[in-house]
Amino acid sequence: MDDECLIPDIQKLVHEQLKQIKDMGITNSNVDSLYKLIDIEKDIENINYWKTKEDMYNNDEVRNI
Repeated sequence: MDDECLIPDIQKLVHEQLKQIKDMGITNSNVDSLYKLIDIEKDIENINYWKTKEDMYNNDEVRNI
């Protein structure tokens, strides 16, 4: 299975978990999970950023400039 196809699903789950924490409020018992979820979200955004850059640099129009 291609890892790229998992990223949107994982990101959706992360957003759902973040919303649950937001709705419950930040507590001592969920602060560690919150930190980890934010870290996962940042990693996903970084993957998406570099994928976009890679696509841009691989584009024939960019190479011909």
